[in-house]
Amino acid sequence: MGSARDWIFNHLRVVFHVADVQDIPAEHHEAARALVRSKREAARSFSEFFAEKRDWFNREVLGGGAPWTPAIKSKLTKALNQKVSLPPRVILGRCGITARDEMG
Repeated sequence: MGSARDWIFNHLRVVFHVADVQDIPAEHHEAARALVRSKREAARSFSEFFAEKRDWFNREVLGGGAPWTPAIKSKLTKALNQKVSLPPRVILGRCGITARDEMG
């Protein structure tokens, strides 16, 4: 498997029928730049998508859907009118505090 750069360079070589990206004729430079920009945008979108899914997995699977942050702890303490130290999912659910509260 190659790096993203290798894949992009390979695509440019194929599209412009050259042995090396430096051999792309000057009249095709703008088209090559547009192709690279589209690849950069696709990579950015994929990275954002993957980061969102990773965050969801961490929160919902690894964290059991029970985020435990100072903000959630504060809401839970106020709802129960007592100090809490553990984030049991049952207590969070009874108080109406969900993982979505974590996101504001």
